[in-house]
Amino acid sequence: MKNGIALDIGCGSGKYTYWFESTGITCIGLDSSTKALEKASVLRINWVCASATALPFRANLFKTVLIINLLHHFKDIHYHVVLNEMQKTLKQDGWLILDLKNSLNIMLATIYRITNSPFCPMISRHIFNLNKKLSLYGFSLFRTVVIPYSIPLPNVLKYLAPKLLLIYRRIPYKQ
Repeated sequence: MKNGIALDIGCGSGKYTYWFESTGITCIGLDSSTKALEKASVLRINWVCASATALPFRANLFKTVLIINLLHHFKDIHYHVVLNEMQKTLKQDGWLILDLKNSLNIMLATIYRITNSPFCPMISRHIFNLNKKLSLYGFSLFRTVVIPYSIPLPNVLKYLAPKLLLIYRRIPYKQ
């Protein structure tokens, strides 16, 4: 990540953007929620109010793109648009870090089916399908990290339904 800028898509209150900044990496937070960005302003981070489906940045700008707690809110048609937008702004040989609400976890998939609504979609996706899609965008899976929720009680369901953190590397074009 040396000599590169990071982008935190769906930064919310800015905690990951702030973390990048605190480690010396320039990071821009992006969110479409003005309420969330008001909270992020307290942290004095760089942020932009825009949609993940229309990133207002030039191509090949960022060394790292972070998408945490966002992709599960997009229906398939918008999901592909977000993946395409983030791929365009990421440098060759850059890093993509995202979380996945994996549909292979039956408990999580069931919870998402119950809580899904037209106003706030909650969609779990299959890890193998995501890997296949991202390989079409020129990404190679570097590492998968299973993140259990830290406190099992009182919410036992979240403890049994860990998050997956996926780290991809964008494969450089071969000339």
